[in-house]
Amino acid sequence: MVRATRSTQLALEDPPTPQAAPAVLPARKTQTKKRKRTSENEDLPQPEQDHQHSPETEKDGHVTTGVESEEGDKEDEKDRPLGKRQKTRQVVKDEDFERHTPPPPRHKDAGEGTLSPVDAENLLVVLEAVDLQGLLDRDLLISHWQLPATYRNGQLSLSLRIILKEPSSFTLRVLQDAIRALAGEKPAPRAPASRNVLEQSQFCDLASGLLQQIATRHAGAIDISRDTIEADTDEGARILMEEDEKLDRFALHQHLPTGDFFTSAAKLSASEATSLVTGQASLVALQPSVPLDPSYLPKLESYSRPLKPTLVAPNRLPVSQRTATGSILDYGPFASFAPIYDSEAGEITQEEVQDIIWNKRQRFLARRKLAKALESDVEMNAAVEEATPSGESPDPAIDPSLGLDDDLRAAIQQLQLETGITGLN
Repeated sequence: MVRATRSTQLALEDPPTPQAAPAVLPARKTQTKKRKRTSENEDLPQPEQDHQHSPETEKDGHVTTGVESEEGDKEDEKDRPLGKRQKTRQVVKDEDFERHTPPPPRHKDAGEGTLSPVDAENLLVVLEAVDLQGLLDRDLLISHWQLPATYRNGQLSLSLRIILKEPSSFTLRVLQDAIRALAGEKPAPRAPASRNVLEQSQFCDLASGLLQQIATRHAGAIDISRDTIEADTDEGARILMEEDEKLDRFALHQHLPTGDFFTSAAKLSASEATSLVTGQASLVALQPSVPLDPSYLPKLESYSRPLKPTLVAPNRLPVSQRTATGSILDYGPFASFAPIYDSEAGEITQEEVQDIIWNKRQRFLARRKLAKALESDVEMNAAVEEATPSGESPDPAIDPSLGLDDDLRAAIQQLQLETGITGLN
């Protein structure tokens, strides 16, 4: 309003007279005139009626009003070329847009919510029914940034019952941390656990499960057992998927005496592929594989070999198999306790057995008789020598050469031996 009134008044008093354009443009002022912002409120756009009470600013060493500073800015803008004027205006507009753009809203996760008084009371009733060790009143040592200041500094003791009695003062994440601190470390899977440890583990599992159900019902099936819960939008996932598909696949290749070796394929951007240190290997790009027609894809039956047709033999009657078994022979009174089998698989009758035994008996008797005869001959020779005196001459009628000498005795023994061998055969 002030600007329009003053310009109209000047136009009525002193009408502008046409002047010739100067041959040379005036030199640009070396000192850049800037407006000094006295407060952050000046950054915001002000209504036009407030220009009459605009604060005074310093300009060129003296105090000027807002109207005079705006006129000075216009004069400076006239001295600048046309391209720089538009660029300066665009930069100012971008800065104003960034300055006045509100920050994006922060998404709350399920862990930052609180239990309703009804749910907290119902949960406390259920846990009191199964609490056999006084776990609800046990002091908890947890340090969480969402705890109230009195409990965080250790001024007041904290227990699970206190958290459930004051559900509006504690978040679900604090309640979950309290249950974890109450559970402690779980024993080894195969280690024998005591009764108290089992009861404590069952109590904590029940409390965690009930808290999970309550949070799922109120937070839209969000798992609060995780440490950090962040909401991912479908748009962000779609953008990441598109960017991932645009990346090329690369692999490292190295030729060795035993053959060519390749590493697993990985997706890399152009800058990552350029800055990758390959060492003795070379970086190769993989062409995208062309999808095959399902009709050309091999099936499992194509890898199996068909069985050759087999000729079925005609049904025949079963033939009795002949087995060679030994027959039990009756040897009569000369048989032993167990049956006897010969090596030639032959059979002998009872008569043959009796003949064999009789011949063996006869040979035994012949050997005994021969031994007795030899003993009697030795005794007779000794008696004859004793009966004949040493001084008397033998009977002349008896030839002394007819006596038993060594040669005759050896011949008799040889004859007896041959006779015995003949009897054995």
